[in-house]
Amino acid sequence: MAFQPKKILVATDFSATARAAADAAVDLARAFGGELTLVHVVPLSTYVDFAGVNGGFTFDSAQFQQAVRRSSDQSLQEELARIRAAGVAAESVTLDGPAAPEICDLAKRSGAELIVIGSHGQTGLARILLGSVAENVVRHAVVPVLTVRAT
Repeated sequence: MAFQPKKILVATDFSATARAAADAAVDLARAFGGELTLVHVVPLSTYVDFAGVNGGFTFDSAQFQQAVRRSSDQSLQEELARIRAAGVAAESVTLDGPAAPEICDLAKRSGAELIVIGSHGQTGLARILLGSVAENVVRHAVVPVLTVRAT
């Protein structure tokens, strides 16, 4: 029996590579009569709240997190509209936390049969310091993962 995923989870960070991954997922959904769930994970703010530092400057990490979330939600809705305009049924989800575990957990909870994710192809120090979301998803997902690199 051929692998024909109907429920496809697509991770996005709104980069050109993520767009290429979404385009590949659209092609797969069309070919197999599937539907997409577009997910973006907002990393939790690592900023510390400062009160009274630097002559009264304050930084509210909760407000910062909300602002990032609003901006991400807007970008996610734009990408969702682009996918739907291509004729594919799709929904979107925004999550907060570390990207790879959140993506893998959503795949389990939603019954996704395939995860499609862009890979930026970082190497060397950037990969050591930043890690690779795509690599961690491949390592920990319970469903097949298709990685896509933009050319």
